[in-house]
Amino acid sequence: MSITRLALRQKLGEEETGLATLGIATATGSTTTVIDATRLKGAYSASRWSRGTAMRITSITGGTVASAQNTSLDQYAPATGTITVLPVISAPVAGDTFEVWTAVDSVDEVDDAINRGLTRHCFFGWVPIPLTKVPDGDCGDTAVTGLWTASAAGITPTKVNVALPDKIGRRWLRTLHTIASKYVYSATMNAVGGDVWRLSVLCKPVVGTAILVAYDVTNSAAITLSGDGGSYAGNAPKHLDNTFTIPATCKQIRIHVGGTGATDDIYWSNIIAYQQDETQFVLPRRIAKKRIGDTYYRSGDDYEDFQFRPYCESGRHVSLLGGMGGWGVQLSAAPGTGDPVYVEEMCSYDSLSSDTDSTECDEELALASIKYELLKGLANKGYALPTPQGYLAPSEMRLRRDEALREMISKQPSLSKTVFR
Repeated sequence: MSITRLALRQKLGEEETGLATLGIATATGSTTTVIDATRLKGAYSASRWSRGTAMRITSITGGTVASAQNTSLDQYAPATGTITVLPVISAPVAGDTFEVWTAVDSVDEVDDAINRGLTRHCFFGWVPIPLTKVPDGDCGDTAVTGLWTASAAGITPTKVNVALPDKIGRRWLRTLHTIASKYVYSATMNAVGGDVWRLSVLCKPVVGTAILVAYDVTNSAAITLSGDGGSYAGNAPKHLDNTFTIPATCKQIRIHVGGTGATDDIYWSNIIAYQQDETQFVLPRRIAKKRIGDTYYRSGDDYEDFQFRPYCESGRHVSLLGGMGGWGVQLSAAPGTGDPVYVEEMCSYDSLSSDTDSTECDEELALASIKYELLKGLANKGYALPTPQGYLAPSEMRLRRDEALREMISKQPSLSKTVFR
């Protein structure tokens, strides 16, 4: 069951930490006032919140449109439930929602803590990552810019998660077309004339015909593929397995993936390319040593027959390589045209960029991890912070941080492996 960033933040603020007060406008305000005569009107002190307390307007147009307008409390009038804000906001109407946060300088701090909690402490399991020379060939990075480039304005590359049974790896690269016979291309790779490369790719055309090309950047020409070829028009996931020879004068290559039609919608993953005699592979830079698991090879030619089996069989072994560029592996034998080799990554949940974005992470684990990250950040400020319970000294905030750490650890599932340790 998924939960949005908005729900995580509001539960964190109201239920887990008590640092936030949630409000709903009961009347039309102005660009400098918010009125909540239900929750904020009453026998409260006008100094309930200090001047400059962080606020966010979370919905507008009667609460029907999501918003993320940050502002700060300037004055509070409990007799009417009116808060005066600065800087100005879109004039709220009845039904618009907002949050008042103590201790933080901006509600963005809370959003940052949400992303740190999800990406540093919340893991959904071990995912096989293919060994490949193609930057982002596993399609595991959330980004597209700098990794995949559209050949024309009529094709849009994005990264998407897919559900089982089509799920393999972290995510897929999607190419959505409004122009015919275009593609997105990878970053360039160095090559040596005469070398033979392996090219193994998974594709799934939702609409149209998938096209796959190994491209000679030096000579601006496609390289001939031998094997399954570079075209597929079915709708089921398809494994395209090929080899190609680097032209004599070629110094750099890249991989092109796309479609033939002006309405094509193609999904790509496991874009594996390497010299047939290669034994050293660099892992994606996002993968830290503690997140590297077992090594497997993938057997089966057809997608539905894929199976992952331990690589270290029949005397084969693998070594971990470390350096300034990150981590890599050294195989005892080159994969060649045999079964592709994979290394497991312990994958965390993705960060959330808007209040409507959601995560599949267990809610209790997510809240415990986010709470720890928020309180850790507050404790590191090193000075007393205003809260609804009064000012908290750094020592008290550190105690809360430590309690949150113990709570988070108690909710984390065991995913540990004794691999490369």
